[in-house]
Amino acid sequence: MASQTGGEEQPKLKLYTSTEAENGLPVIREEDLIEDFVRGSGSGGQKVNKTSNCVMLKHIPSGIIVKCQQTRSREQNRRLAREILQRRLDEQIRGEESLAAKELHLARARKAKRRRKSIKKHFKSRRDRSLSLDF
Repeated sequence: MASQTGGEEQPKLKLYTSTEAENGLPVIREEDLIEDFVRGSGSGGQKVNKTSNCVMLKHIPSGIIVKCQQTRSREQNRRLAREILQRRLDEQIRGEESLAAKELHLARARKAKRRRKSIKKHFKSRRDRSLSLDF
């Protein structure tokens, strides 16, 4: 182990043991996951209460836990839980450079552009009205 005063940097802790997929999200290895099926909760009645279709995933290297019961199908919930875990892992690893942060930035930019366009349109219509009222 390198000392902090010796000028050598300590290696950063590796939070994940995966590489990047084609879509830019990290690839999660199955051996890094603990998968558990629990009974769902909330509305849905007897079907939700008697089946274990709620998927709980834990990513061991990062400690991220995802719980998914969006559908009645266990297989669909497994797929959705993995997608959610990929996005959360991407946010934790990259922060501002993650896909979710980029999507949020683009959405804010589109909203600001619409707002500027609306203000320009309304300002122009007010100016035209004031010019037509001048005698």
